[in-house]
Amino acid sequence: MGPKSDPEGNQIHVYGGAAETEPCPYGEPFADLPTSFLLAAPTASGKTMIILNLLLRYYKDMFARIWIFSPSIKLDPQYAPLRKALEKMSDQQKEPLMYEDLDQAVLGKILDEQRTITEECRKRKIKAPQVCVILDDLADRGDILTKRQGGDKGSWLISLATRGRHFGVTWIISSQVLNLVGSVIRKNVRCLAIWRLRNYREIETICEELSGIYSKDEIMELYKHATAEAFSFLFVRLDAKTRDDMFWLRFEKRLVPKQTDDGDDGAGSVGSDPGGVQQVREDGSKPGPKAQGTKPTAGARRQNGLRN
Repeated sequence: MGPKSDPEGNQIHVYGGAAETEPCPYGEPFADLPTSFLLAAPTASGKTMIILNLLLRYYKDMFARIWIFSPSIKLDPQYAPLRKALEKMSDQQKEPLMYEDLDQAVLGKILDEQRTITEECRKRKIKAPQVCVILDDLADRGDILTKRQGGDKGSWLISLATRGRHFGVTWIISSQVLNLVGSVIRKNVRCLAIWRLRNYREIETICEELSGIYSKDEIMELYKHATAEAFSFLFVRLDAKTRDDMFWLRFEKRLVPKQTDDGDDGAGSVGSDPGGVQQVREDGSKPGPKAQGTKPTAGARRQNGLRN
């Protein structure tokens, strides 16, 4: 919106030059690229399956490059579809995309190279390619996850979380222990997926950090409702425009706390709690017309040329 007429000239003016983004063809609740995801759950909860769906379904062919750092990437049979996709994306002998350990030097090189590519694209006035970095199963790397300084003197993971979006880098962090992921990373994430946690302190962390949106009790109700079933999770779009668009049962239904102080009779509510939860419009994760037969973006096709 442009400035409104104001005799004192105090209205905010919105200038051009906004960051380049790529919309997800599935629409809500999926964020435009570049974005970020934090997946938190104990082992065998379904995090790997969500990573596969994000990369190979919802954001299929939207990334020019995908790098994954995971001790199980070459062993876990669940990752076979992703391994196949990455092997098609590049020659793994010349340009490896799969790493079994979080090599700080490799991550730093990826970010530096992507910044160079983005700057070159802007000079040529073309859209920069979108890329993705996945860091999976990092419960034993608290030395890196909890650092607060970025770059080669701290952790390139902090640089990824705070600056990656400026270079078209989407990132996904999957952790078995939510509280091992440092506050700097948690405060910069845009999409949060929380499964049934076993440690009450982790649940308290979620309720506390989201208490500016709804009350802690309401956040707890949303969490309990979304995680009641096995493999189900609470999905939070932290960058949603309104708080009523932030909380989701998986990727399927919006969730809001049930209103009890305005005469609401509970229509459409779930459960019988005095507070409880309401499921509203079921319009999540349904493909739009562009999702059918999606082709690689122009930025993705340019990535090879800029890297050679």
